Amino acid sequence: MKIKRMRKYLLVALVIAILGGFFIYLQKSKLSKFEAPRQNTQKIQFQVGKDATLDGIVNNLAYYGFIKDENAFKEALLKTNDKTEGRDGAITLTNGNTINTRATYNISQSMTAWEIASVLLNEGKEESCTHGCPPGLFYPEVLPGGDMAPTLQEKYSWVETYEDCIKAGGQTFSEQYLQKTGESDHCVSPDGEREFVQRQEGWTKSVGG
Repeated sequence: MKIKRMRKYLLVALVIAILGGFFIYLQKSKLSKFEAPRQNTQKIQFQVGKDATLDGIVNNLAYYGFIKDENAFKEALLKTNDKTEGRDGAITLTNGNTINTRATYNISQSMTAWEIASVLLNEGKEESCTHGCPPGLFYPEVLPGGDMAPTLQEKYSWVETYEDCIKAGGQTFSEQYLQKTGESDHCVSPDGEREFVQRQEGWTKSVGG
């Protein structure tokens, strides 16, 4: 009888241990969905246009690597304290929290879902766009998946000669100007940083570059 009782206790203890471990796993798995996708990344501008929707915002944040889980982020938006009143045209959540449209938000991939939610609910900088809005959804540009897009300098770092500059589509003088002046053609690299002279080695820093 004692052996049977011991086996029963051991079985119960084993079941409790398994259930406890499974519960801890589920809790950790849920919490991980709110964690920052990356570490030590720069802050960038996230632009929310006047026609933006909640689903559109959440989809973009996930697609460009700023949040790990869309449903977890929506939960963070609902549970985070909204300390500011939404402007005209703001997106209103089911609990009354608001995200202002025509606004720019400074976020990073090193922020948790809770931190980004707080920024969207409280820290938008209004964009009047009277002189034109900045192009693109993120500035600096972010590639799908979350990597930063190469800068113009990085993109055209291979340009080292006049011929390279021509291949890259750099800016040159017109044929009419060259015929009129008899000067050697100049080519300014597409990043606006370097100027090359036809039939000459090396380059100089372009004016304004």
